[in-house]
Amino acid sequence: MLLIGLGAVLLLKKPSRIKIAILWGVAVLTGSLVGGLFGSANMNLVFLLVHLAQKEVNLATFFIQLVGEVLAAIIVSLLLLRRFKTNELQINNFAVIAPNSNKKSAFISEIAATFAILLVNSALAKISNTYWSIFLISCFIGLMIYTLIPISGASFNPVRDFIPRSIFAWFNKEPAEYKTNLISSNVGPLLAGVLWIIVMQVV
Repeated sequence: MLLIGLGAVLLLKKPSRIKIAILWGVAVLTGSLVGGLFGSANMNLVFLLVHLAQKEVNLATFFIQLVGEVLAAIIVSLLLLRRFKTNELQINNFAVIAPNSNKKSAFISEIAATFAILLVNSALAKISNTYWSIFLISCFIGLMIYTLIPISGASFNPVRDFIPRSIFAWFNKEPAEYKTNLISSNVGPLLAGVLWIIVMQVV
């Protein structure tokens, strides 16, 4: 998923919000379909934590999938750094950084959008046709990405942001923008997951 999302966006000569949103929507759709063939379409740490809290996966499965997510993010980041010249790349090609973000707005929007994705995903899980459900959640995530790009950059997944961000910073001696949206892109989605778990236990 990361390879499609990050790689395709890097290849765009004139990236725009709509193009980026569509590409990431396609990336989520493709990753979910392919992942499902191997027994798990889980590509998001927040979803993984929710599944663990709801006892849908055990601790061993949680760590295996988490390691898989982290390794995939590392490999994709290294491949992209090798494919493109370092001087052609900026940290926002890897990290989730909004053009003109306000820290508070970015943080709140990441929590709200991630919670909304969890809510919609839960509702769509009741649809008997799995492929239709995957298609609809991919479209919704694309819509959320389009909406949040100018506000927070649209992360929804700490692994998607923190690993590529750190790999890029490691190769470029931690650029000044390294900390931009770092909290909102990583802590925000995690808090949304915790909030979702609490709500599900109460309801």
